[in-house]
Formats: sequence, C-alpha cells, structure tokens
Amino acid sequence: MSGVESGAARVRRNRVRRGAVLAAVHVAIGVHVAHWAWSGRSLAPLELSEALPTVHTGVVTAGAVLFLVAGVATLRYGRFFCGWGCHFLAVQDLAAAGLARAGWRGDGPRLRALGAVPAALFAYLVVWPGVERAWRGEPAPALHVAGPDAAWASFWTDDLWRSMPGPGMALLTFLVGGVALVAVLGPRAFCGVVCPYGVVFGAADRLASRRVVLTGACGGCARCTAVCLSGIDVLGELRAGGAVRDTACMRDLDCVAVCPTGAITLAPAPLRLLPTRPAPARAPWTEECLAAGVVLGAFLALRGLFGVVPIFLALSAAVLVAALGVAAVRRARAWAAAPRWNGRAAGRAAGAAAIGGALLLTGAIRWFEAESERAEVRGRGGDAAAVVQASASLERARALSPWCPPRWHARLASLYLAQGELGSAERELVALVAHDPEDDAARRVLARVRAEQAPP
Repeated sequence: MSGVESGAARVRRNRVRRGAVLAAVHVAIGVHVAHWAWSGRSLAPLELSEALPTVHTGVVTAGAVLFLVAGVATLRYGRFFCGWGCHFLAVQDLAAAGLARAGWRGDGPRLRALGAVPAALFAYLVVWPGVERAWRGEPAPALHVAGPDAAWASFWTDDLWRSMPGPGMALLTFLVGGVALVAVLGPRAFCGVVCPYGVVFGAADRLASRRVVLTGACGGCARCTAVCLSGIDVLGELRAGGAVRDTACMRDLDCVAVCPTGAITLAPAPLRLLPTRPAPARAPWTEECLAAGVVLGAFLALRGLFGVVPIFLALSAAVLVAALGVAAVRRARAWAAAPRWNGRAAGRAAGAAAIGGALLLTGAIRWFEAESERAEVRGRGGDAAAVVQASASLERARALSPWCPPRWHARLASLYLAQGELGSAERELVALVAHDPEDDAARRVLARVRAEQAPP
C-alpha cells in the first residue's frame, strides 16, 4: 500500500472515530429528550445558548455549566469541543461531504465584513446588555438557581422546549446555516461567519498548551493542508512556528493521521499570544460595505419575523444573502467589462433581484410588526391612541404579508377588544379557532364576544 493510500486510510479511520463521537452526542440528546418525556422533568437543554440567561439574569443553567467546562478544557487542549462535540458542526461536515461527492465546491467571496459577524453578534448578545445595565446604574445580577417552572431559564425544567424554536424553524436553521452556507462559502462556514461562541473558544484557544506540532522531518507534501476541514494552511503554520496556532483549528487530527512521515502530532507547544489567523485578502471597500449593509439590513428584517424566526436562522440567512449579493456584483462587473449573453449569469442576476425584492418586502413587514409591538407596549400604560396605532400597524403588516400567523390573529383580537370593536375582534377569534380548534381560551373569548353582540 502506498504512503498516500495508507494516509488516506488513516484519515478515514480518524473521521470514523470522530463521526462516532458526534453520533454519540446525538444519541445523548435523544436520551435527554426521552428522559424528559418519561419523567416530566429533566435537565434544561444542554445548549451553549442557555448560557445567555446566566449572563443576563444570573440564573445558573445546565448550558452555562457546559459552556464553562468546554471553555476550561479549551484553555488546555484547544477547540476539541467544537470539532468532536458540536451537533451543528456535524451537520456542516455531513453537508460538505455530500456536496464534495456531488462535485460542488463552496467558493463564495471571502470578506472581512463577514468574518467580523461572530464578534459583532457576541458583543450584541453578551457585552451590550451589560453596558446597557451599567448605563442605567443597575447592579450586575447575582448568580442563583431558579425553579423548574421558571419561564425562560433554570437548571431543571418541566418544559424542555420552552426556549427552543419550533420544529419547522429548527429544521430551516439547519438547512440554511448547516447546508446552504456550506454550499456557498465552504466547509464550516457557520463556524466562521455566524457562531458567536467560537469567539470565546477562539480566545481560549490562544492560551491552549497542547497543539498540533511538528516533531520530525517534514517532506513538504502539504497533505496536512489538503485534508484540513477548517481551511487552515497547516504546512505553512508548521513551517513558520513549529505548531498550528490558527484559532480555527478544531483538533480534528486529520493532519496528524495523514502525515506520511509521522512528523505531526498533538503535543505541548510554547505559548504565543499573537494574531493566529490571517485576514482574508482585501476586497474593494465597496464590496465590504455592501456586505456589511446587507447583513445588517437582512438581519433586522428577518429576526423575529412573525414572532417565530430565531436569531441564528436570521443571521445565517443574512450572511448568505450578503455573500450571494457580492458574488452577483462581481459577475455584473465582469459582464460590464466583457459584455456577452450568458444565460446562467442572467438567471443568477434575476435570482439576486428576486431575493432583494423579497428582503425589501420582508423588511417592510417586520417594520410594521415592530411598530405595532412598540405601540402595544405604550397602550398597556393607558394610551388609547397607541392601541389604535398598534392595530393599524399590524393590519399594514398583514396586508403586505402572504401569511398571517396565529399570533397576529390573537394580538389583533386583543387590540380590537381593547378598542371595543367586537365585530373585528370576533373575526380574528374565528380565524384563531379555525387554526387550532382545541384552543379553549380562544373559544371562550369568542363565545363571550358573541354573547355581548347578541340582541337583547
């Protein structure tokens, strides 16, 4: 067996081992759900996002403990958790493998604006609430454990899905963030341009004592670079400093397995607190500004749309649209430099225009929805005009939207009842009951409204 073949076989075995570990993670998730379904109470979701309530309110969650343990482990061993324990990375790697077999390669634009998105999201989710609290002069929340019946966060819970998106939104998040982003921007795109937790693990990785290091004679075959799923120039890093210091290294160890001379291993390496990942090649500032503007605009238009779009789905879609938009601009410039008819390019341009139009429409819907929510808050304080404005804004959103979610019917019914418009409230309640005939609360309110409208 040749050296290349034996190296490929070793990589396959290493990937089978890592795949088995990731499969065990999903089995553990299934056991967790089964335990909750059987007992009615279990640990709250072991999701890194569960650490956010701990930061914001001081409620200690199981997810926060997991985050702490993973962070401490990263300080010593590096980003093993990301490569061997993240269920979302498993989806990305499966998508990348399937796309590679189909001959598809994600070669979308590499932009600094997209690379800055995870840090910006981390600042928004973690840093900004603390700054806002300090600005108001409020003390930092004390750590405490909430009961299992708490509304949003606790260590134990009776409602495992209380903070999770519905099945449809979860599946769409996996498809957009775990498959579509990979198809456009390459393997592990979500990790590089969306995931805010990678910011923490990347910072901890700078202090990690154990790294992929060069311990023997290197023949310069660059197979280590070729098999790296994180897109790291492993050979260049090893030759430059004797160790891989790129914080995107998730310790897959494929590079260790493929080395034909056995010169690469995982071992202690000297600490070096220097920038470890080269920035993407500079794109024109117009493209960077376009990407940043599209990400921000699309994120604001999509996040919380219809009250169901979660933050990671909104941001994944925003980054995807920004990458496709920049790619479309580049193709348009190439066509302008050498104009000739290209059916595929024309189809892509039409697709980009359709996506842009859909985003503008979505942004308008989200604007009126948010305006209605703000007015409704004012209306709870006794402002009758705000109640009218809330219903009018939500009606504008409904007029633009191809779909009216049940929560809009419920909100409109409540707003019309507050205004004394029983006929309009009845119409919304009828729609709400038609959507869910077992909604006893809506049926009771509908019966009361009809009774009040009945002639004496």
